[in-house]
Amino acid sequence: MSETASLIHLAEQVAQQPASDDLNRLTEQIRQLINEDFNALVSLLYRQDVSEHKLRALLAGQPEADSAVLITGLLVERMAQKIKSRQTFSRRDPSIPDEEKW
Repeated sequence: MSETASLIHLAEQVAQQPASDDLNRLTEQIRQLINEDFNALVSLLYRQDVSEHKLRALLAGQPEADSAVLITGLLVERMAQKIKSRQTFSRRDPSIPDEEKW
């Protein structure tokens, strides 16, 4: 599994069950990307559709805060939104016959 895919998987796990160990591990991986591969971090946030406007406002509004913690929070929030959306829209209408489903 690629590094980006494992980060996405970890973010999904944290979004579903925010265990502190997973959250800390995710935050450390985000911190590592900030320091070592910022382009990969930007790409990850873009692919997961984390709001750039929201991120900029959050970072500007809390200049003394740990940016890795703030970014992790937004990523987990976005993953939780995606999970909820999938659950909402994946519900099948049982009244539709199988041959008419697509």
